[in-house]
Amino acid sequence: KGGAFRLARLDAEFYQPHFLAADTWLQAHRTQPLANLMLSGSYGVLPKSEDYGSGDLRFLRATDIGHLYVEEENALRVPRSYADSKGIARTGDVLLEVKGMIAGGAVCPEEADGYLVNGSIFRIRPKTDIDAHFLAAVLVGPIGAVQKQRASSNSVISYVSLDFVRALQIPRFGDEKETAIGDDVRCFDSNRRKASSL
Repeated sequence: KGGAFRLARLDAEFYQPHFLAADTWLQAHRTQPLANLMLSGSYGVLPKSEDYGSGDLRFLRATDIGHLYVEEENALRVPRSYADSKGIARTGDVLLEVKGMIAGGAVCPEEADGYLVNGSIFRIRPKTDIDAHFLAAVLVGPIGAVQKQRASSNSVISYVSLDFVRALQIPRFGDEKETAIGDDVRCFDSNRRKASSL
């Protein structure tokens, strides 16, 4: 079986009823912490605002990451001096919004391979034993959303720290179900892209 969100705090807001209900749900299912499902993970970079629009390195902000899709066509450009291997997105990486609305998350498409991501995005390179699109669906779905909300509760600015990102509990349903969910996400993004090109 799984476990509740592993990290704890002393503030009462962390123990609101809907957070405790999520704990109960997680305990009834097989889960793994996100840390065990990542080959690597890192925050993006924060270019100076005056450098936005200059240079030739495409740059994804949190506003470019939707609910299971990336709008890479809106990406700004920044100087290549900001290039950092930890902040460069590669096809198949999961890009998770961890500051601000903390709602967006999607798999990096081929079209955005090599783009730089900003510091409001956490870049996850998943292990091969989990479908990246399934992982993205969990992280932006109800059980992922409530864990992220809990992590950022009682904060002036909504922000999910590295410890909390790594502790996010991911339910596991077996390869067949996870691939089927991932296929639905892939189909959604493919149809969205086709529709936007009309």
